Amino acid sequence: PDRHVPAAARRTPGSRGHALVLTPEEPDAARELLTAVQLAGYRAVPVAEGDTYEAADYRGTLRRGHPEDITAYLDDLAQHSVDVRLLVHGRAFAEPHPDTSGPAGGTSRTALDASLWSLVELFQAAAGRRDPDNRPLPLAVLTRSAVDVTGAEPLSPARAAACALARSAALETGAGQVRLIDVGHVPAAV
Repeated sequence: PDRHVPAAARRTPGSRGHALVLTPEEPDAARELLTAVQLAGYRAVPVAEGDTYEAADYRGTLRRGHPEDITAYLDDLAQHSVDVRLLVHGRAFAEPHPDTSGPAGGTSRTALDASLWSLVELFQAAAGRRDPDNRPLPLAVLTRSAVDVTGAEPLSPARAAACALARSAALETGAGQVRLIDVGHVPAAV
């Protein structure tokens, strides 16, 4: 039997509200991620990582290791009537960097900060937050090389840890609140 399922319809960017998107450092990966979020119907609010905190209406910069920056930026967006309806963690969306000391993507402090600890900070900042319709803010975690489907795919241990955290968060928050999408080593679909 034919198991063909039509692709989801693309939506007009912004028709579903705003999505706060923690972007990866690599510009191409960030652009791919932001495009995918927009095609899903959200107006993407990109948030980069930097040395100083910066809050703007539709772009922000957060400092590594400062979870209060996420809370402050969400508060700033709310004060400017930006209706955030989705949180997207995409810091581990770029191709993992080879690490000569171990598996793909390594286990370095930088890899853990980018994939795991920034997700912990986002999850904690989102706890108790509500969207304009008074529903809990959902969290989407987009990764690359965090899940091995075939048994032969190279994994990044730091990203696999983020996957485990996303699974635990999903159990804590209830059905549909936390989603993990791992794109593996495939060419861009958008």
